[in-house]
Amino acid sequence: MEINTLASFFSQSYMPHGHCYLWQSHILWANVGSDIIIAFSYFSIAYLIQVFANTRQDLRYPWIFFLFSAFILLCGVTHLFSIYTVWTGAYGIQGVSKIITAGVSLTTALYLFKIRKQLIKIPTLQQLEGVKKELFEMSGAKDELQAKLSNHKLTEFMLDILPLSTILINSEGQIQRVNKNFKKEFGKLDKTTTHISQIIESDSHSIEHHIKQCLAANPLIEPTTVIGHVICNNKNVPVDITVSSDFFEGQQLTLVSFKNLSKIKDVEQQLLDSHSRLDRAIDATEDGIWEWNIETNEVNYSKTLMAMIGQSPDIPASFDAWHNHIHPDFVKEVDDAIHQHFKTKKKYKVQYLGLNAQQEYGWFYSIGDSIFDEKGQPIVMSGSLRYIHENKLLESRVKEKRDILQAIYQGANQAIWVLEVLPNQEYRFLDVNDTTAQKLSLTREQVVNKTLTELGELVLTPDITTTLRNNYFSCSNTGEVVEYIEMLPQGTDEKWYQTSLYPIYNDQQQVIKVVGTAIDITAQKQVEQELAKNEEFLESIINSAVCGLYLYDLNKQQNIKISQRYTSITGYTLDDLHSNENLLSLFHPDDLDAVLQHMEQVVGSNYNEMLPLEYRFKHKNGNWIWCYSLDTIVERDESGAPTIMLGTFVDVSSHKILLDKLKDSNESLERFAFAASHDLQEPLRKITAFTSSVSQRIAPMLANDEKAKYEMSRLQSAAERMRGMIQDLLQLSRINTSQTTFMQTTIEEIINLALDNLDYLIAENNAKVVVENVEIALSADLSLLPQVFQNLISNSIKFNKPQQPPEIHIKVKQIDSKILVEYTDNGIGIDHKYSKDIFTPFKRLRQDLQVSGSGMGLSICRQIMQIHNGQIQCLEHTNGAKFTLEFQL
Repeated sequence: MEINTLASFFSQSYMPHGHCYLWQSHILWANVGSDIIIAFSYFSIAYLIQVFANTRQDLRYPWIFFLFSAFILLCGVTHLFSIYTVWTGAYGIQGVSKIITAGVSLTTALYLFKIRKQLIKIPTLQQLEGVKKELFEMSGAKDELQAKLSNHKLTEFMLDILPLSTILINSEGQIQRVNKNFKKEFGKLDKTTTHISQIIESDSHSIEHHIKQCLAANPLIEPTTVIGHVICNNKNVPVDITVSSDFFEGQQLTLVSFKNLSKIKDVEQQLLDSHSRLDRAIDATEDGIWEWNIETNEVNYSKTLMAMIGQSPDIPASFDAWHNHIHPDFVKEVDDAIHQHFKTKKKYKVQYLGLNAQQEYGWFYSIGDSIFDEKGQPIVMSGSLRYIHENKLLESRVKEKRDILQAIYQGANQAIWVLEVLPNQEYRFLDVNDTTAQKLSLTREQVVNKTLTELGELVLTPDITTTLRNNYFSCSNTGEVVEYIEMLPQGTDEKWYQTSLYPIYNDQQQVIKVVGTAIDITAQKQVEQELAKNEEFLESIINSAVCGLYLYDLNKQQNIKISQRYTSITGYTLDDLHSNENLLSLFHPDDLDAVLQHMEQVVGSNYNEMLPLEYRFKHKNGNWIWCYSLDTIVERDESGAPTIMLGTFVDVSSHKILLDKLKDSNESLERFAFAASHDLQEPLRKITAFTSSVSQRIAPMLANDEKAKYEMSRLQSAAERMRGMIQDLLQLSRINTSQTTFMQTTIEEIINLALDNLDYLIAENNAKVVVENVEIALSADLSLLPQVFQNLISNSIKFNKPQQPPEIHIKVKQIDSKILVEYTDNGIGIDHKYSKDIFTPFKRLRQDLQVSGSGMGLSICRQIMQIHNGQIQCLEHTNGAKFTLEFQL
């Protein structure tokens, strides 16, 4: 809305006046009710003035009555507009009504000033009474004149010009003469009306009796006045009747004068109506009205007051009835307020707790004033009583909230200040909280009421003052919220703040104040700077790492970030990858299915689970490179669905070539070992057979030669040991070359197979094997894996302590996706420094022990475990040997 225009003048979009009352019903309706009564009274007065003016055509200056009626009528209109503006902001229309009222009132005043001298000449009531007395004297003079002059016409003339309605009757009551004013006021008498009794009516016969007394009086009585009615021309007019009698030319004549009381009756009725309206208004208002006659101690309470203090309106009102409803703790305070009012004559006001209509204590507000006599003693005291319990509770809550807000304002960690907008881009600090003053190293008293220029001279540099002024001007000029980050020095430190400026408008929508808040974000700024350094450092580490790194958006199906090492390995930049619409085309066709399957596994993987993959990727130069990657999900959406995948990879092309060469070499060695062990079997069997044959033939010859017998036994033992080593070597080679068949089984079944093979050995040595939790399932080759437990158990029996039965414990447990088997015995044990050497082929730690074996058993165990994607370890143990077998599910 454009201001200062005709449209804005007649606009109804302004704030209604009810907002000033805070829409409190008791205040609002008190004002609205009063305005309604005043407007009605004004309209009634204006109407009656016009009726009076129209009735009394004889009065001079009829315009003054019209102006007064118009002025009072317009005053009533302004009160109606006051009611209208309570709910509608039509202040322009109200202003027009007031302008018209002002014009009429000014015209009335000017006209009154003009005729003031004539108005002063209008007789007063005392003067009118004097006129009446004078008329009485003139009546006596009239008789004297009549007696002397006998001039009947003069008497008639005098009666006609009297400003009273009069009738002249004879001693019989016959009407002799009616003056003009009577005709004018009551109308002409018809021919049939000849006796005074025909036009006078009363509820009693006092008037006729009084007239008869006047007619029969001798000597004559003084003129007397009575009240009655004149009935004439279908009119029944109340009148004040004055009767006077005297003799004229020997004849007794009586003059009856009439004063029209209809207007006085109307005023009385208006007063009665007004009193009734006042009574109704008093009963309708929420306040209780009271009056206390201090001299007689009589009181008058409104019905509202009686109900308010829990008293029945049928019970006679008394001062004690009100005084007893006051809470005992407040009696003295109320009495002191009354006595202080009598002493100082200042208006009586007091708030106290008293019994309400529900006989519960609530807050009341009593206000009143007194009429004092000439000695300063109170005579009558009147006032009102209001129940303010809800307001009191509201004030308490408002105070509590105000205290809370003040505590927040003063105790907040953020700085808060209020600026007054001054001309020429100047600003005054109206208020600041303690935090603001502390940040400026000043006290609140040193900041409040200082302008920005003055404050800048105290603690701010010119550059900072200019920056603050520009920011404040941006808010006050645009009328918009301004937010920014700024740095202000505090001593030798730099302090960073997140500042917000909020404009405050006046009724003309002009920014008059600015509220500012500033949050200290120095720690956050320092963290951001540290994070930036850390990010830079991390970026440097990532780019310096030997492996490439990429972040893959599963929704967009493209890489969103790659490291420099990624580019150096593959040759591609991030833009190169984005320009390639089909990233899968860069994977080798033979590896594409494995890559897609790997992606599905990664998407379905658990949190922080890393899955490996080996594949070929096309370099930017067209060559294929072997990559080994580990991928995991690093970001998920609200539903838990994966969104970002992190991958790290290394170029294993050269490693792959070496592995291929090593694989070929191992395969050649395995073939050689198999062939060599197989080819050595035949000569060894012959050596063993011939040695046994020769030993039997020459046995008689060696019967007395112990040395030869020893050497021959050593030869046979070496041959047997050689055969065992060749068989173990052949078995080891078969493990790597033979086809493995995996099937679902349990640890229990595998151990039982090993125990069945060693049944005789276990029984012969009285060995004890204890197993625990062996029902766990796994996939294994039943022709290989039982050999592991068979070799371990046979070793435990071989290397048992003398005179102590072997005791073996096998305990199985599952941890996440792994199966862990703990194997312990009570044998001679293994020195921990040999815990890795014992898995070397042909390695025997105790050559001094007379124990058969080739030293290949544990090597075979390790080879079988590797085939099952597991591992075997020898752990340190205080009593006997301890092995762990670990399988991946």
